[in-house]
Amino acid sequence: MIKTKTQASNDSIKEVHRLYVSQHQSQPQVDTVIVEEPLTLWLHQEHHNNEQEQYWFSTMRTPGQDEALITGLLLSERIIHSSNQILSIHHEANNPHSAIVELSPDVHIDDLQTQRQTSHSSCGLCGKSLISLLEMRGFTAVESTSAWLTHTLVVSLPDKLRQRQNLFDITGASHSCALFDQLGDCLAIAEDAGRHNALDKLIGMCTKLNIPDMSQSIAVLSGRVSVEMMQKVIAAQIPVVIAVGAPTQLAVQMAQRFNITLIGFCKKQTFNLYSGAQRLIREQTNPPRENSRRDH
Repeated sequence: MIKTKTQASNDSIKEVHRLYVSQHQSQPQVDTVIVEEPLTLWLHQEHHNNEQEQYWFSTMRTPGQDEALITGLLLSERIIHSSNQILSIHHEANNPHSAIVELSPDVHIDDLQTQRQTSHSSCGLCGKSLISLLEMRGFTAVESTSAWLTHTLVVSLPDKLRQRQNLFDITGASHSCALFDQLGDCLAIAEDAGRHNALDKLIGMCTKLNIPDMSQSIAVLSGRVSVEMMQKVIAAQIPVVIAVGAPTQLAVQMAQRFNITLIGFCKKQTFNLYSGAQRLIREQTNPPRENSRRDH
């Protein structure tokens, strides 16, 4: 069963000594901090009695939920199209920082390094070129549906996310992503020191949920929306993204091209809508009174 509140493990947090300093005194204390450790991924495949294994990627992550992280990353990069193409994931013996992923024979791993190098904005592509590249790699627009998203639902979700950030409560240093349904129920949540890792973990977790209809699902992010975050959302075909922070210009452009409802700066009563207004129900509001200025 997927947990809808994160649980901090001994691997994800550690105690350190600190000196608490005020203007007139200092005091030794013990603090709990979030852990960042490297993870190296190796892809292994057996095809026609020939075995092939190659290095793919290294990242810094908060330990815990490594299987979900790896699954989400492979899906986000379009290396695999289904979690069923992962036969197994296991750490190397006596090395928790290295994982071997066994892939099914139908996965093409010959040019994975090239795909990885061209998947991020740091490669120097302009917006149009990056969008064209995603299209060539099989990224497709999310299907449109009738309006189902209400103002009340949207503004309620950041608080629901915050209430479930157990790792942030302990350390104050994690990013969080959660998936909600159209009723505002939390389906899954993930935390990590890196925002990209948190979203990959969430996507990997969602593959185990077997959600029959993703057309009314919502990803809620604790920070900003970058190109990399938007790419992952598009790969997962999540139609709505709600962020506490701001989107980048290219993230907005990608949301518009791939039919994502993108909401930023979501607060208790207001939010900014950058793309996908067709999913938002226009709720009736009372018109302002003619003499409203006198009330101020």
